[in-house]
Formats: sequence, structure tokens, C-alpha cells
Amino acid sequence: MLHTGFDAADRLEPDCIQRCQSRVFTLFDKLGVPVNHIGVTMVAWNEQQVSTCESL
Repeated sequence: MLHTGFDAADRLEPDCIQRCQSRVFTLFDKLGVPVNHIGVTMVAWNEQQVSTCESL
């Protein structure tokens, strides 16, 4: 599973994820690794998270 980093609290994690995203699909193609681009599924466990999901 690949991650966008939209819920990461600091900048290190999303920066690493974004750098990976810019390279990983080319590598998958080169290696013949199948990838399904399915979008995003977000789950809210409380009302505050519901508000956050709706704003994203």
C-alpha cells in the first residue's frame, strides 16, 4: 500500500512519501510489478475526524 502522507503530523514522513511516489511507479513498471490505482479510502472514527475528512 502506498500512502499520500496527508495525515502525517511532521514534514519528514510526507516528504519521504512524496519523494518515493515520484520514483516508485517507474520502478514498478521496470520490474513488472502490477499496481492498482484505486484512489483513497478514508475512515473517520469520531466527529473531529469526520470534519477533517470532509475538508479534504
